[in-house]
Amino acid sequence: MKPSYTNRHHTSLPQSSIVCAVRRISFAAFLCSFIMLFCSQAAPMLASMDSLATPKAATSTTSASTTTTSTTSEQKPLLRLFLNCAQSWFCYEDFTKTELSAFDFVRDRFQSDVEMLVIRQDGANGGSLYTIEMLGHGAVLESMRDTLRFATNQADTDDMIRTKLAKILKLGLVRFAVKSSANDAITLDFKKRSQADLTKQADPWDYWVFNTEVWANMEGESNYFRLFAEGNFTVRRITDDSKAVLRLSYGRNQSQYTVNNEKFSATTERWSAFGQYVKSIDEHWSVGATYFGEHSIFRNFQFAQRITPALEYNVFPYSENTRRQLRLVYEVGYQHLQYIQETVYSKMQESRPLHRFSVITDVNQSWGSINIALRGMNFLDNFSQHRISLDSRLNLRLLEGLSLNLWGSGALIRDQISLAKADVNQSTALLQGQQLPTAFSYWTAIGVSYTFGSIFNSVVNPRLGQIE
Repeated sequence: MKPSYTNRHHTSLPQSSIVCAVRRISFAAFLCSFIMLFCSQAAPMLASMDSLATPKAATSTTSASTTTTSTTSEQKPLLRLFLNCAQSWFCYEDFTKTELSAFDFVRDRFQSDVEMLVIRQDGANGGSLYTIEMLGHGAVLESMRDTLRFATNQADTDDMIRTKLAKILKLGLVRFAVKSSANDAITLDFKKRSQADLTKQADPWDYWVFNTEVWANMEGESNYFRLFAEGNFTVRRITDDSKAVLRLSYGRNQSQYTVNNEKFSATTERWSAFGQYVKSIDEHWSVGATYFGEHSIFRNFQFAQRITPALEYNVFPYSENTRRQLRLVYEVGYQHLQYIQETVYSKMQESRPLHRFSVITDVNQSWGSINIALRGMNFLDNFSQHRISLDSRLNLRLLEGLSLNLWGSGALIRDQISLAKADVNQSTALLQGQQLPTAFSYWTAIGVSYTFGSIFNSVVNPRLGQIE
């Protein structure tokens, strides 16, 4: 048996006391690390606050409208811009061109001096993050590029978003304007050109634009098949003095079901031609004419064509069209109809005079936007055959974070003179291969959105996105 010794100066600590001591030392080390980290992060913030608190000498700025130099007999060329958007709706093209009317817009990026690539992404706060790449082209601006960003909130209206976009684009263009050959014609306060001035620039295409679109959709299951194909070709020339549009379209819809080993199918085909010419008279009046031709299996039209001269009056000046419109349109004309099958009125063809009156309003303000189109049409030789339709869209910002959205359309129908006399096949009707008699039609939708919480979260994180 070993002897035991007692040390009067050192006392053996229990194991639990040692553990507590280690924990206290670890917590103290963590606390010191946290304080050091906080100080390192807070230092730049305090410095920036101190700089804000320090008074700065006021700088003198002079604001002047865009003017062209009068010392030279030849006007210097303006910057040519190309607005590059994956989808035109979030670039508010008409509004943007109006706000930046001090510049020329081109439809080809390779013909531009500055390309503005606008990218929109969903933000974490329910709003959007806009990234704008300003890309210089040509010998002088080729090496220049800038990246600008701004964020929107979910509660922002279209007018608020497009105003922010136009402001950022103006700021981004300053650097390019200074380097361009027209730097003495542009100042920070960009002046809007009148619509008449927009057509004075030389254009080898004389403002004619050609566009072709073709697309197809096919889907199916073991007992279901559907094919939809459509294409169109559009030619247009739009200036402040006149507007000319020609559009050719073709569409085919084929559906097939198999129920209890029995096949049901329906095929509809449609092609159409649309032409319009409008002449501007002044800030409120316009005159023009519209042509429409159509072949439609669904509507029993072998060939239907209509021509209607029209007169339009806008209560507000056309120069304010991006913010508000209230247009009254009257059309009177003639149509000739040739049918595929004999109609319920025992007709294979007929010619009818008609007229139509439309009231169209479109308002975009900071509180939201509203669009309403009310139309009434009837045949002049039989007023009992008529149609009244209403289309509407409302986006109302009730208060911060709360928005109300309403969509709706409806029609009272008394003009189905093309209905086929022959009995409609049940499967064809169910597959929407032929129109059915009806007294009205409608479509409506309503939505309410409310957002609360942080309004400063502009982070975009696309990880695992679009997998719903």
